[in-house]
Amino acid sequence: MWLFEKGIVLLINSKKSIKNHNVMKLNDSYYLNMDFVPEEWTQGELISLMNLRTEIERQFSHNIVVYHARRANVRGWEMVSKHRYLILILDLLKILAAYKLGRPDLIGKTFLFSMSKGISFFRLFPHLAQEAGFQIFFPQESVMPTLFKEG
Repeated sequence: MWLFEKGIVLLINSKKSIKNHNVMKLNDSYYLNMDFVPEEWTQGELISLMNLRTEIERQFSHNIVVYHARRANVRGWEMVSKHRYLILILDLLKILAAYKLGRPDLIGKTFLFSMSKGISFFRLFPHLAQEAGFQIFFPQESVMPTLFKEG
């Protein structure tokens, strides 16, 4: 009720099986609880808003999938905003890396810069960094990758 009093309308897709609320079928994908939606909003406007909501959720899905940031393990608005800005900085660094690689087609492809089962960062990249002349701070923790072993 507090959000409603502030003029904020929650557009949350409802289950079609709910019987004790005023659930309206907008189309095959969207069912909406109309109890808190202004009466003057048309069905077309609601469908447009639900489509927009889906697009926004899709843009932020990489926060959960790539950064494992479903929940911020912090307390207070200041720390939550710092946590969110760190994720935005990571996004900008990936865009910068794609640009500097001369591969603008990689911008927006979040999985290309993430850890995956196919590549073991701790087995492959310390070895490549050492070959490029960088000093490894903890050489006992880096493992020689099997694909680079000689003999």
